[in-house]
Amino acid sequence: MHHPHHWGHPHHHGFGYYRRWHGRPSRLLWFLVGACTTAVYYKHREAHEGRAAKYWDVCKRHHAREQLEESRLATWRRQLEGQPRRAAPDPEWDAEKARLAAVTRQTQDAFADFSESTLDSLLNTVVSMKQKLIQRREERAREDASRPDTPSSSP
Repeated sequence: MHHPHHWGHPHHHGFGYYRRWHGRPSRLLWFLVGACTTAVYYKHREAHEGRAAKYWDVCKRHHAREQLEESRLATWRRQLEGQPRRAAPDPEWDAEKARLAAVTRQTQDAFADFSESTLDSLLNTVVSMKQKLIQRREERAREDASRPDTPSSSP
């Protein structure tokens, strides 16, 4: 018996193709439609509840933010105008700054000396290790030269 649609036969290599791709819309399409609908619904609800007032009109939000910053600047200006001006530099403070600079210089010099002595010590250690390695190599060469040659046993 011949089936009217050869792809509908269970033993045909295209079985199920028609139903899978040519029937109803895919699950991915429905997922995307649902996701977009949900996003629009929640944004619309936020706008109506006042949590995101003027959500769809971004320019007005920027304008309100600029006005807030300008009012803050005006408040700070008024506060600064009410404060007295600073007097001439304080000589005690200048002396303290000079003393701090001298201590900083001494600390830097001491650290540089310490670093230099550490590097010298490290360099001396490396040189002595190199000399010991050369000495050990010479001893091994002398030992090998003083041994009588023994024929190696072949397997």
